[in-house]
Amino acid sequence: MSEAKSFHKFRQYAQAILLACMLLPMEAWAAPELSSENWHFEMSKNIAIELADTPAWSMALPYLAELTPKTQDWNVMLLHAKVELQRGNIDEADRIIQKALSANPQNARVLAMAGNIAADAGRYNDAVRYLEKARSIHPNAAPIMLSLARIRFARKEWLEVITLYERALSLISPTSEIYVRLSTAYENMGTLERAEFYLKENLEVHPNRHLALMPLERFYRRHNRLEQAEQTARERAILQQKKEEDTRSLRALQKSAR
Repeated sequence: MSEAKSFHKFRQYAQAILLACMLLPMEAWAAPELSSENWHFEMSKNIAIELADTPAWSMALPYLAELTPKTQDWNVMLLHAKVELQRGNIDEADRIIQKALSANPQNARVLAMAGNIAADAGRYNDAVRYLEKARSIHPNAAPIMLSLARIRFARKEWLEVITLYERALSLISPTSEIYVRLSTAYENMGTLERAEFYLKENLEVHPNRHLALMPLERFYRRHNRLEQAEQTARERAILQQKKEEDTRSLRALQKSAR
């Protein structure tokens, strides 16, 4: 190994030790001394946890790949499955989450992740089974409801979509996704008044009103409400023009400030 490579490897190792020390809580310094193997495990786990939720999440993979075969810790396996899923490696994520499930069959978070992985793989029946079991353990967990609602939406199970999203709305703040999908479900059920209601509600939560007006305009055109469609289109055009003018003004200011 060249001197430059040796120095680079040493620097990486030193940085890892420093990061692990920074992550350890103060109480750890007064705790009983860990064995070398346990210390290495905890150090790697802490580094992986920190890296997994950063833009450098892929750097957590070598640590997690080393940790997962050695542990029944569902937190480690859940994190490893999440990173593999972000890489697009669904089969490996599924293998890891199945190991976590065998050790923790009643853990709602593991079941929910298993459901999301199955959904990404197109195994909707498995996904619903895992997510419904997770929901039976934590019936008021909105993230589980939203995952289930997305699957029901993909399968065009409109009544279930409405039930899940409206229940979620009683627990969390509304989002554009919830309102637009509720509108779609109600429209497909033939309840046009509720479909229109949710598209109008979407105008209040969408960060760009001119974009939120588009599905409302299309809704009016689908149902031959042409006067309202044209009125909505005019409002959208005015807002779009204003946004473009604001963008040009901001660029001009930025240019003059250089």
